[in-house]
Amino acid sequence: MRVGRGADVIRRWLGRHRDVWVCALVVTVISCAALMRLGLLSPSNQQDVLVVDSARTAYVAKNLIEGHGYTTNDLPASLVGFYDQSGRLDDARWLNADRFPLAAYATAILYAVTGRHDAWTGVILYNLIVFVGFLTALYVLARRVTGSRAGT
Repeated sequence: MRVGRGADVIRRWLGRHRDVWVCALVVTVISCAALMRLGLLSPSNQQDVLVVDSARTAYVAKNLIEGHGYTTNDLPASLVGFYDQSGRLDDARWLNADRFPLAAYATAILYAVTGRHDAWTGVILYNLIVFVGFLTALYVLARRVTGSRAGT
């Protein structure tokens, strides 16, 4: 049975970019081992995840995906004066005015793709994907800057 032309193209592309795939795999395995060692790899450890700063961004993403908009009901102390002066301190939800929205929207997309709206997915999985993607891109950039042929 003959393999289709598309499969040949994919096989050649994967073969030429093998070092990039190996880099991504190694970074993912090391990152997962570190998360396991910290006890954060299991979604059952929700309480440990809720204490990090990214949890508020994950909550905003949850509000986005559930139709409540770019809002939060968790306000840092530094913004209490701002919302008090604007007469909005007693609102049920506040616009998330102190964060750049890229992480919240990316987390909302991750929620939509996975179908899970929990803090573990929003914090651990999102940050793992971004970390692996960043280090893999850094590897490719470093190889190209130094004259090596990463991914080609």
